[in-house]
Amino acid sequence: MISFMIRKPGITVVLGTLSLFAVLEILRLPNGSFIENLWRNYNGSIIEPLEVTVLFTFPIALYLLLFNQTIQQSWWRWARFALIVPFALIILLLPMYQNGGGFISFGGTTELVILWGVIFAAATLIHTLYQQFYLKTGVIRNN
Repeated sequence: MISFMIRKPGITVVLGTLSLFAVLEILRLPNGSFIENLWRNYNGSIIEPLEVTVLFTFPIALYLLLFNQTIQQSWWRWARFALIVPFALIILLLPMYQNGGGFISFGGTTELVILWGVIFAAATLIHTLYQQFYLKTGVIRNN
């Protein structure tokens, strides 16, 4: 199972995204508890950016499953580093929210994660179409 996930990065990203979504939804369930207070205090700085990350990453991963293993592994070589960006933004910008301010004049972490998602989706689209139609990666032609 693990070797299959390593060979098919699209499945790994789908499972990781679904796991993150499940954790975020489980955090919503308890009422009047420590988790609800955590949710209320950190909704704008942590929870919303993570939800936006899931909303961008899941369709990208499903789109990636349309391509063969070679293209998925080629995509994974650079995308694994790009997938760290929203988590780094959340961690790095958290002290600004604790001090009561937003991110300079941009709006906040959620908007930065949305910008990341648009750039990541465009880069994924360009990369996969370039690999599939220009380089013809993984396509076997009979002559």
